[in-house]
Amino acid sequence: PYCQDGPYRCYASRCSRTSARHAQQSFAVNREDWAAFWGLSGDSDLLKTLSKDEIQRQYQIHEVVYSERDYIETLKVLKDVFGDSFAAGQVGQQEVGKLIFGLVPRLLMLSEQHLEPALRARQSEQGPCVQNLGDLFISWIELAKDTYLQYATNLRHADRAVRSRK
Repeated sequence: PYCQDGPYRCYASRCSRTSARHAQQSFAVNREDWAAFWGLSGDSDLLKTLSKDEIQRQYQIHEVVYSERDYIETLKVLKDVFGDSFAAGQVGQQEVGKLIFGLVPRLLMLSEQHLEPALRARQSEQGPCVQNLGDLFISWIELAKDTYLQYATNLRHADRAVRSRK
């Protein structure tokens, strides 16, 4: 692969001009840990009242919320960089590309418009100590289940198609 001009210049994993690398770097800079996000310091009254396990739990809940944003950025790269390049390829590549990347826009929409806003709203509503997220995932799974099942089925078919061409 070689670099070229355009919104996504290169898809080589080691190229510094890769859009995926820029997305990861720009997002990683903006990430804060739980205590920093809520402006809590070591002598905070809240931190003194929470057990070590609860503090660790809050860090993990915070990580779940921010990991969803990372996932959305990854889906955008899949759609914009790889999905578009397969769509512009030869007919055989287009078929495999459609199997692999055809549902990525729907997956992106499900996460971007449903799960991530719900996670962020819960985080905002409940303040520094979020009680649970499980109910959000249960309702989101009901919404996204069919799309993810179809996506997994498509990947299996794409794998077979690629292997049959070797």
